[in-house]
Amino acid sequence: YVDGMPKFKQSEYILGQCPICIQAKLKKRAPGHHTTHRATVPYPGLGFDFAVTGQKIEEPEMAIHYTGLNGETCYILGGNHFTGHLHGKSCVGKGALVKWIRSFLTCYSPGPSVPDKYVVLDQGGKLYNNPEIRKVFTSFDYDILPTGADSTHQNGFVECSHGHIDNALCAKLTGSNLDARFWPYGFKDYICKH
Repeated sequence: YVDGMPKFKQSEYILGQCPICIQAKLKKRAPGHHTTHRATVPYPGLGFDFAVTGQKIEEPEMAIHYTGLNGETCYILGGNHFTGHLHGKSCVGKGALVKWIRSFLTCYSPGPSVPDKYVVLDQGGKLYNNPEIRKVFTSFDYDILPTGADSTHQNGFVECSHGHIDNALCAKLTGSNLDARFWPYGFKDYICKH
């Protein structure tokens, strides 16, 4: 019987080499082309998601594998459905999300003359079920559309980007011989180029 994750003693990224780990890395279904919501100008159609780079564990020395140099443990990712451009920010905690989303919408949201603005969120507690974040989106006249259960393809553009970001960060950090604490800088570099 297996009790939790196997403990690897190697320093290299074993999860990217182990045949069993690679086989278990299943991908979600791709976003479809049949949607009732179509963005016709930049920024009335958005998708947002929140990602945590690691969980708090009892062994503090393990936190170096997911905590950034300034204490970052998560990031928020936003996608523009019209242009396909990504925006994001690494955060120390989820408290910074409301401030960043408000700043993002102040900068990019089209005015009230653009009808049918919408944002797609999964039903997690960090975004969709957070009353403060819902209030920010509604104050900018966005309809909030939740994805269905186990239907990440409904926010596929943003959800699929997590896998690309994960692979890009591994490549950047490994290629530059930097440890995992530099992930927020790799994330910012990736976002600026995409």
